[in-house]
Amino acid sequence: MITGSQLDIYLKYSGDSDGWARTASSEEKKLIDDSQWAEIDFLRLELGLLKREQLAEGSRKKLLDSLGQRVADDDVLRRLQAIA
Repeated sequence: MITGSQLDIYLKYSGDSDGWARTASSEEKKLIDDSQWAEIDFLRLELGLLKREQLAEGSRKKLLDSLGQRVADDDVLRRLQAIA
């Protein structure tokens, strides 16, 4: 589940996983790992496709049904939608 703190770190590094891997503090690396980083990338992609109405109906339904289990709260979802 993606939290606000994880999204803050992702945005701090502008989604650059290499930059994060090279320069993140040990505290930042405790808060977010590679799989969570990839999940944010994937959610950005999916939400962007949804926003542009380019997501197939089955995928759209699957995404919308799963968001509650993939993001910590509505604020995280709103922020992800803003960067999608």
